[in-house]
Amino acid sequence: MPANNGTEHIATWQFNAFDLDIPALRIGAQTIRVAEPLPWDVWLWSGIPFALIIFGIIEGIVLFSAILSLIAVAINIKIFRANISPSLQFPLSIIFTLLVCLIFGRFVGLFIPG
Repeated sequence: MPANNGTEHIATWQFNAFDLDIPALRIGAQTIRVAEPLPWDVWLWSGIPFALIIFGIIEGIVLFSAILSLIAVAINIKIFRANISPSLQFPLSIIFTLLVCLIFGRFVGLFIPG
């Protein structure tokens, strides 16, 4: 990428937080945030579906619970990054998290006897 003074700089994306959040743009030695980082409470709330992994360990279906948890966390983060009213973000996240828990419960009920 050419600079104003005629020199060339390399622009790369700098990923963080397991590539779940919006990356920063790094041009030469300068880092430009494309969006503000999510607050810690949003990260904590978005990570609630990781509790399914514990239940997956108990039920013996760790892989399914891990995949379902990662998908749920990624979608929760997308909900908080979406251009919707902040008063709707937490309720949507709650609804989606409950839906994921229902899917997990149905899977356990259908395929795990007992």
